[in-house]
Amino acid sequence: RPFANLSRDPADDDLATGVGRAVAAHLADAGTFTVTAAEDGARWVVAGGVRRVDGQIRITARIVETDEGAVRRTVQLDGAASELPRLREAINTAVAARLADVMGAPPPAAPAPVARPAPPAASRATVAVRPFANLSRDPADDDLATGIGRVVAAHLADAGTFTVAAAEDGARWVVAGGVQRVGGHIRITARLVDARAGMVVRSVKVDGLVGDLPRLRDEIASTLTGGLRSALDAAAANAV
Repeated sequence: RPFANLSRDPADDDLATGVGRAVAAHLADAGTFTVTAAEDGARWVVAGGVRRVDGQIRITARIVETDEGAVRRTVQLDGAASELPRLREAINTAVAARLADVMGAPPPAAPAPVARPAPPAASRATVAVRPFANLSRDPADDDLATGIGRVVAAHLADAGTFTVAAAEDGARWVVAGGVQRVGGHIRITARLVDARAGMVVRSVKVDGLVGDLPRLRDEIASTLTGGLRSALDAAAANAV
């Protein structure tokens, strides 16, 4: 479906249309799906919307199974409007992965990451990763939340661009998040905070089945890593 303009400004109609077309093109290029504009006869429908408020943008998408009219997967990404190309690529990849998941097909291969030289340790930004909160009602999920927070911290450390710390004292950036499990479904949320400005600069939410946990965990970690790199690039540009 064409993505909806959820902003108050009609000028964003083209923005929403462009994001929807990019998603459709990405799915078609993956070679795993047959993409059509008409819903008649389609087993799955991808719908979404774009909302821009000042310099921030939110892109949401959902995958609907037409036979039952049920939403099977959702994704939401937030960021600065200047980062639209990266957000658009992220929504493309997330929708394709979720659609492949519900169809039982192997996910499309992700493009190879571009190698980035690691900066000297002394010049690396410090990011503190808070323990992820257990938002479920079951205390048995404490270990689940703790494990996801550790994976995120390890992913950031492996990137070679940041110095990861457990304590927030002196950290410019803080990552926090939570995990909620209801039956066989799980939701992971996370946010990247500029500690100096006291402002959330990126938030992400992923939903899926408990059996999809490794993929969901990696997606959260990758999105936060990309968001932190973008935030660092923006801070460096503003400092010039």
